[in-house]
Amino acid sequence: MNAERRTQIASLLASDVLWSAYALADLQPAMAPYCRWFVHENGSRRGVALLYSGLTPPVLFLHGDPAALEAAIDGATLPKTVSLSIQEAHEPVIARRYRWVERRPMWRMALREAPFAVDAQRCSGDGGEDISGPSSQPFPVETGLRLRRLTAEDAAQVERLFACGGPFTPDAFAPRQIEAGVFYGLEDAVGELVAVGGTHIVDYGARIAAIGNMYTRPDARRRGAGGSILRAVVKTLQAGGVETIVLN
Repeated sequence: MNAERRTQIASLLASDVLWSAYALADLQPAMAPYCRWFVHENGSRRGVALLYSGLTPPVLFLHGDPAALEAAIDGATLPKTVSLSIQEAHEPVIARRYRWVERRPMWRMALREAPFAVDAQRCSGDGGEDISGPSSQPFPVETGLRLRRLTAEDAAQVERLFACGGPFTPDAFAPRQIEAGVFYGLEDAVGELVAVGGTHIVDYGARIAAIGNMYTRPDARRRGAGGSILRAVVKTLQAGGVETIVLN
């Protein structure tokens, strides 16, 4: 992708930075092998679609005017199965191409500027409301657990932890995310991870990050593990200059 094309897409996505945070970060050259972009502009009607193949199934993201999006992906060769990241207004565009298998309403939370000043925005784009951020007090965590930043060498152990299952098991993890982003884990006395969390993507140039893969082993929940990891991830991102942090 040339610089002019990248600038065009970034300008269109910038009309809603919180909704488009993942896509904006995907404009990094390193993400190019995983991204196919579809753009249509006709006067005030503008739309951007992104097919991201770095996960299984691929993710199809839509942003902008439905009519423009219809034109943008008209004739495009799309995978048989995709995971959707869309707003309610985009449903007719998708319904002409796919059959729904599962619907998951999503809330997009965002942390911007002042530490833990949180905004909540529903994926349907029906507005947002201010909600209280986490307490400034440390999250309680049982003694005997050690917090540490994870490296690429921990990928196999993270996958073993996710295999414990239970509600809210991450479904969008790729080992490369650890090395490319910020991940922390809590481990027990024998070095086994009981909770992890990190980033789906980080773009330090655009000062944007998306947090994900937050998971605590079912038998260790409700003890503050997730909160402690989240605080460590956010602190590290902010120290690196990231100003907009989103979490689904």
